[in-house]
Amino acid sequence: MVIAKIIPRKHGSGRFKDSVNYNLGLSRNDTDKVEYVNTLNIFAPEVAVAEMEALALENTRSADPVFNCILSWREHEIPTREQTDEAVGIVLKELGLEECLTHYALHRNTENLHLHVCVNRIDPETYKARDPAHGWTKKALEKAARKIEIAQGWEIERTGRYIVTENGEILEKAREDEKIKLSQTARDIEAHTGEKSAERIGQEAAAPIIRNAQSWEELHICLAEQGIAFECKGSGAVLHVGETVIKASQAGRDISLSKLEKRLGAYRDRDTFVLLHPARPEAVERVAAAPKVKGSWEEYRKAKAKYHAAKKDALSELQKWQGTERKILIGSQREERVSLFRVSWQGKGAELNQRRSLMAAKQQREKLDLRDRQKEEREKLKKRFPHQFPSFKTWLSLDDDPELSALYRYPGQFVLFAGGGEGTPAGERNFDLRDYFPVFGERRGGVMYRRNGSKRNTADFIDYGKKIVVSDKLDKFGVLAALQLASQKWGTVQLSGSEEYKRLCVQLATKHNIKLANPELKAEIEAARKSDAARINPEVGQRVTFRVHNSETKLTGKVVAIDRETGTVTLRAGRLTVPVITAKGYFTEAVPLEKTHTKEYACERAKTYVGENGFVFFARGEGIYRGPIMEATPTYVIQKTGEDTMTLHRRTDLKSFDEKLLGNQDVVIRKAVGMGIVCIEPRPIEKGKDKGWGR
Repeated sequence: MVIAKIIPRKHGSGRFKDSVNYNLGLSRNDTDKVEYVNTLNIFAPEVAVAEMEALALENTRSADPVFNCILSWREHEIPTREQTDEAVGIVLKELGLEECLTHYALHRNTENLHLHVCVNRIDPETYKARDPAHGWTKKALEKAARKIEIAQGWEIERTGRYIVTENGEILEKAREDEKIKLSQTARDIEAHTGEKSAERIGQEAAAPIIRNAQSWEELHICLAEQGIAFECKGSGAVLHVGETVIKASQAGRDISLSKLEKRLGAYRDRDTFVLLHPARPEAVERVAAAPKVKGSWEEYRKAKAKYHAAKKDALSELQKWQGTERKILIGSQREERVSLFRVSWQGKGAELNQRRSLMAAKQQREKLDLRDRQKEEREKLKKRFPHQFPSFKTWLSLDDDPELSALYRYPGQFVLFAGGGEGTPAGERNFDLRDYFPVFGERRGGVMYRRNGSKRNTADFIDYGKKIVVSDKLDKFGVLAALQLASQKWGTVQLSGSEEYKRLCVQLATKHNIKLANPELKAEIEAARKSDAARINPEVGQRVTFRVHNSETKLTGKVVAIDRETGTVTLRAGRLTVPVITAKGYFTEAVPLEKTHTKEYACERAKTYVGENGFVFFARGEGIYRGPIMEATPTYVIQKTGEDTMTLHRRTDLKSFDEKLLGNQDVVIRKAVGMGIVCIEPRPIEKGKDKGWGR
């Protein structure tokens, strides 16, 4: 997955120098973050700044010749230098800047490899300033990102304004299908607090209310119940979500003031009796989806509220006391000045002037001392209460349970940690990772592991020292290799991830004797061990159940043939003969069916309606069957299709069946190949096309 983003332009001299120095890691003395540097349409990288600045001077009318953007890959995606060059070429072509002077650098100082691109917009031939993509820069960058994903085989980003078809065609979504994207500020707020931003609440809660409102009064009342206020401001409208104000258009394109006035009439303010309910903070999806993380988020909110309340009280108390001190000083100095004139200074003008000068100097020193002391008290308060409370991400990282941070930081991905057992020695183990090779020197000191022979430059897992982050592809071999590495390092392994991922880990850990530390998985581990012990090698004539690995799919039948060269076992299940590949699953003894589930039981029940001399048929193939439904067993439906004839239908052959049909005298079952339809009110059957009262 590739994400493209525009960097806001900066005005002023030395613009290209600043951008290039940042690309090279010189501006912040952080050259270690630079993975790869290259240029395009420039004579040599060493003269990039001089050449780009010189070309910019050829166009005196363009006040802003610099264009900067960023390309970012997913955490497990590792572009090569050739792929980096190819990505830059695709972006420049989509922007219409392929002939412009370009400097770019690949950085690894964050969780994701990302590429900084600096372009001189001045055309080297005409000296005219080019407008990237004729003003449609964001659309062009997003389309370029999809093209890079297709060309280089990265995972396709499904959100955004473009979709990629199965044949690789890039299509723009219909405008009504395209959701309004959250601003970068709103996304940053959600990542920092774990709480839905005002923009998201506006889109999810306010927008549907506004669209369904039939009057201004209804609109204001319904919004107030959600703690949201709609207000006319200037020529537009705004939404007050708690203490945050957003534009109404940020919640939906169709809820602007002009469009609402066309539908609801002239704007009316909220009535005074309509009171706003307190805003209810909501957790973002990645928090709400994990109960453990949501519980920690509730504690975080309480701690944050307590922190800000304590900070507010301490600041208020300090301000109150410092104000009192200033009033006392001002009063005492005023009294001192008044007392100076309580005596007569007639004929002592020179002495009075001296006294007044000394008093003014003394009082000014007192004021300065008080100001400095109060400033020091405020600085101490700032140190006691930092400007910002720690972010939710930081809060989780400080928790003793590493799974909380992993569930929030890597939603949908899978993380391994050192197990919680004390003194569990790793010992000598025969695990190896021969199918994987490490990639060193990556971001945050992590070691990426890629499979030998893989055509895609994606890592199946990354070892960050105290944790191993596994790709969300849920690849059995990658998960096994990560488990083996974790077991070798820590002895016992703690899992964090989806239930499907944990089930796979339990199966692999049971098979390869890897110790898991998750207490909630003890029952599954025990069941997996029993299942592993129950596996058998099938023999011809034996009734077995074939179970597919990592799936609930199973097939029960009688073994009729075994081909050991191809690893295929042929089962007869009912009327079907199915070959199964043993490598895709395993065999266990078949569990005997309960009596009520058998065909014999259904026949016995059918005989009770027609007697021993009656006939019982099994509905097969195509046909039309008419008559009352007498009874239904767990596996068969029993229908009376004649005076002395009963027909049995497999429940699995019927598309729909309702127990309410029992006893109904007018039921028609029209069967086609592989399909059955139950009609409560049958259509008239044409004469000669009815296949009779049974088959």
